[in-house]
Amino acid sequence: MIQKACELYERKDVLINNNWACQRRLSAETDFKFFEKLLDINFLSTVSMSRSILPLFKKQEGGQFDIVISVLRKFSSPFKLVYAASKHVLHGFIDSMRMEHYKDNIAAILIFLGFVCTPIAMNSLQRKWQSSSIGRHGD
Repeated sequence: MIQKACELYERKDVLINNNWACQRRLSAETDFKFFEKLLDINFLSTVSMSRSILPLFKKQEGGQFDIVISVLRKFSSPFKLVYAASKHVLHGFIDSMRMEHYKDNIAAILIFLGFVCTPIAMNSLQRKWQSSSIGRHGD
C-alpha cells in the first residue's frame, strides 16, 4: 500500500492510521484467537504501515503519523477489554515513535474519538470474525 502511494504522489507528508475492530463480549468468554485478531487489526497493522513509511519520512526529512485512538484507551467499559487493551498499546507505540523520531522532524499525533453509536459497533467483529476475510497486514 505504501509503495502504491509512493508511485502516485511525489511527497508523502501524513500517514493517517484509522484501524479498528470492536469487541462486545466478556473477556472470559472470548476466544484467544480473537484477542490475536483484534490486536492484529488495531495495533499490528498500524505498526506495519508506520514502519513501512518511516524510511521515506526520514529521507524527505519530515512527516507525520496521525493515529485515531479511542477514549477507551483511558476509560474502559464492560465487554471492551481486548479493544481497550489494543488502543492502550497503540498509545504507547506512538508515544515512543514520537520521542524516537523527533530529531528527524517526524511528528506523531493522537486523535481521540469519543463514544460512538454506529452499526459497526453493534455488528462488532466478535460476532463475525470467524467468517471474516480480513487478512494480516495486506494478505
